[in-house]
Amino acid sequence: MTTDPKSSFESSEFSKEHNPPPPAYNTATDIAASACSEETLQTQIDTLRVNPEKFPLSHLSASQSPVLVPGYATSHETTLHVRVYNKAQRRVTAKDGQGSEFFNVEGPAPFSSLSWRRKVFDTAKGNAHVFDFHHHGMRLASWKAEVAGREAASFEFVKLWSLSFKDMAIKGTVHHQQGGGSGSEDVELVMRPMDKFGEYTSIMAADGAVLGIIIRRLDERLMELSEWDVRIAPGADMCLMMAFTLLRAQLSRGWRSTYFGA
Repeated sequence: MTTDPKSSFESSEFSKEHNPPPPAYNTATDIAASACSEETLQTQIDTLRVNPEKFPLSHLSASQSPVLVPGYATSHETTLHVRVYNKAQRRVTAKDGQGSEFFNVEGPAPFSSLSWRRKVFDTAKGNAHVFDFHHHGMRLASWKAEVAGREAASFEFVKLWSLSFKDMAIKGTVHHQQGGGSGSEDVELVMRPMDKFGEYTSIMAADGAVLGIIIRRLDERLMELSEWDVRIAPGADMCLMMAFTLLRAQLSRGWRSTYFGA
């Protein structure tokens, strides 16, 4: 089934009458360690919801943009078109606006990896291995990204106790950030839905800065095919945004089983 996010967003489903402001879940304390007031953060979220496709993405400072893999920060706003060919993500491609393949992902054969380890490659650099991505623990709600054999980031699905959303937030922690104002510390980000159908999701820093917006363009359940546009803010790490996109695609394959481990 092909979805048109723009027409869906402008339909009555998203009018004020049918889509009132979301409940005041505690975004600052329950999801991300906030560097600004909860009221300011919620205002940023509400502003973004008005039109995620045209929301201006500002250039990020070093403290707002943690690095998963050095050398992949964007100098200007970039859009990646990500195509996931099956729900196990055994094949994923990410192309730039000119149609050139930038990343490709290879997933394990059936029953060959208990952790569902995926390998992300940089196609533009001769298919160089960039990072690994896999879940850990008994449930599929916890994930890790490894760079050169070192755990560089961890991710956790976080339930939003809101009847307005069918999807969950994803909290990401990028480990041991160095310099650039962020010091040597872990940096937390959160990906949250911007509408009740999960057509739009945003990745935000604790101070409300938007690193990227993921837009679902196609979701063919029977064919196990999905397509996503990923708007990436200037200064954001493309590899980190790719990791969040893989998680968003994983979440769309069955959020109940992903969270509850069923």
